[in-house]
Amino acid sequence: MTGLANPLRVYFWMLGQDARLDLLTQGGFQHVGPSLYRRGNLWLHQLGLSLAEEGILYSREEGRFYRVPPGTIPPEIPAGSSPLPFREGWQKLRAHLAEYENWITSHRPDHRQRLLRLCPPALRPLRRKWKETFTP
Repeated sequence: MTGLANPLRVYFWMLGQDARLDLLTQGGFQHVGPSLYRRGNLWLHQLGLSLAEEGILYSREEGRFYRVPPGTIPPEIPAGSSPLPFREGWQKLRAHLAEYENWITSHRPDHRQRLLRLCPPALRPLRRKWKETFTP
């Protein structure tokens, strides 16, 4: 699901908006460095994210998941990392993102729908895919 069908392209834009509004930290992420946030095992950077303990990294630039050495923090993809099928990476990541999305829904019920309306033109074709992927 790399390329144009990838709903994480929309999600990263949304997370950027959340960071500007300080919602990431309010929602349980720690701001630990330039463009770097942590919430438990989930590390978020503007260029990717990882489940560090599980050795899974998503590269925003490449639009794909990788199996990486445990402890890897985005955005770097270490040499010797192997591509991971999108579905497998997404299944492992989903529960970690769901906790934050549940917080957003309970504290700002209309926030995601508002962002979908404001989505940049290049991402608008992906809005339906985002809804299918992120809506319970």
